[in-house]
Amino acid sequence: MPGSGGPALTTETSRAGQEVHVALRGELDLATARVLHACLAPIVQEQPAPARVVLDVSALSFVDASGISALLTAQRGLAARGGQVVLRKPSRLVRRVLKVLDLEQSLPVEG
Repeated sequence: MPGSGGPALTTETSRAGQEVHVALRGELDLATARVLHACLAPIVQEQPAPARVVLDVSALSFVDASGISALLTAQRGLAARGGQVVLRKPSRLVRRVLKVLDLEQSLPVEG
């Protein structure tokens, strides 16, 4: 059951020039959205802001509205500073959620 047993989301961050890469693994839901926020908030506030934050979401097994909200918060924060959040290799589940919520333009996908 998603969200049971405490946070089940891990993040791994690396850098490549003006890009920050964050690999997400596990479930992105109400119980774990704070983990993503804690990871991304400092990145979004960096001086200067990164040009792109690439989120590898290929290993997400679940995402709900709280998780999507955390992604959108990061996207809006970085866009306000001239950057962009991109989702890399979303699973069929994540692609479906983006399509159903009509967020394909707000959260660009690559791969």
